[in-house]
Amino acid sequence: MGVEPLKATLWAVWLNGEAGRRCAEMIGPVGYLARELLGLVPSLMRGP
Repeated sequence: MGVEPLKATLWAVWLNGEAGRRCAEMIGPVGYLARELLGLVPSLMRGP
């Protein structure tokens, strides 16, 4: 069950980058904390 390690790593990298991009749009390119990314991950995993 699950997915191979490379695919899981690529998804994790994408999720982190996309969450950061969305935080930068909402808050600004500087000024958000890493913990603020976590709140965006569930919606990103559900899709557009």
